[in-house]
Amino acid sequence: MEKKPYRKTDRKNRFVHRPKKTTGNVTVTLSDAQGFGEPLSRYVDLPREQLKRLYNVLNGKRPDSDYPIDRLTVLIHEAAEYTASRKLLTRPDWQKRHGINHQAIYRKTLGTGLQLLKYGLRDLTSIQWINNTQLMNVGDDPTIEPDLHDQQVVMIGSSIEIEARLHRGFFTHIDVLENASTAAQETESPLSVPVPKIEFQFPNAKEKEALKNIHFKSDNLFGLPVPDGGKFLWHEHDRHTEVMMPTHGLSRVSWLKKILMMNAIASGQLPIYESYFGIPNLRLFATFHGAVRQNTFNQLVRQYARHPNMFISAVVPPVDFIANPSPLPELYNEPVIMRHDGTMFSFREEVEKEWNSTTRSLVSST
Repeated sequence: MEKKPYRKTDRKNRFVHRPKKTTGNVTVTLSDAQGFGEPLSRYVDLPREQLKRLYNVLNGKRPDSDYPIDRLTVLIHEAAEYTASRKLLTRPDWQKRHGINHQAIYRKTLGTGLQLLKYGLRDLTSIQWINNTQLMNVGDDPTIEPDLHDQQVVMIGSSIEIEARLHRGFFTHIDVLENASTAAQETESPLSVPVPKIEFQFPNAKEKEALKNIHFKSDNLFGLPVPDGGKFLWHEHDRHTEVMMPTHGLSRVSWLKKILMMNAIASGQLPIYESYFGIPNLRLFATFHGAVRQNTFNQLVRQYARHPNMFISAVVPPVDFIANPSPLPELYNEPVIMRHDGTMFSFREEVEKEWNSTTRSLVSST
């Protein structure tokens, strides 16, 4: 049998051992700053799919477009050798301990604010607010994972934001601060509302206990646009370690204390929330992981709230960036929001009702 002559072939380079060489040149566009930088400046960390949805809705693209994923790859790899002040975003190191079988997580950098300034999306004042009001507390060490509570606050807030922007719009806490009082704009903690006094008499106490000159800081503040301004929500996410109804003392954080502080900032001819933030209304939006604590919260509202309609709540599934980074569109679109009396509604339905009411009024007047 005749042997075939040996034919030499060129061996292909293996990508695994020879990484693709990058150019090191990348230009951050207005769409990048608006779609990636602006939401990261507020939320700090976001999973890839959630950041993709925000990019699409903020730039008017199809909600299911995968273009942002390709753009994220370019912004990460082409700017790998850049300093933090030249990067729009980065991938924090804490996610590496969980392996690779999860969505990539992105974080703002020093360069995020610079790009927002460059394109006029923020000014020097609002950049200061961003640094003092970010919704996730992270330190300088990128290997430390953010608190699970903060991850849940970010997933809840960003899920509502995406659906609201697709519907009628959304007011961020930065938007609120742009119209707030000078006192709110110039303080080191703009989202911390001054509370002059709260008091409560516990069953076994001889007299009322009072706390004076305290502050009430929420996990998030946002608004849903309606024709007469907006419906504004003061989000508080349950930590499970918080006492619902303390047996003594108001100094410890509890849901009773939060209700009393809401009573205080809503009292008077001109409520504190209106004079401080410049908003016409405010509701406490409480989220829980179970119906038991939600029901206890509603009982406290019915018993101790001066204006029970200022309190609403919802049960949300446990979410985190690694194990379950699923978005929560139902928090806006579905009737999962509960009033103190147990009736249910959806934010979408409530907002649309306001717009339809205004349209009917305009039609009847003509």
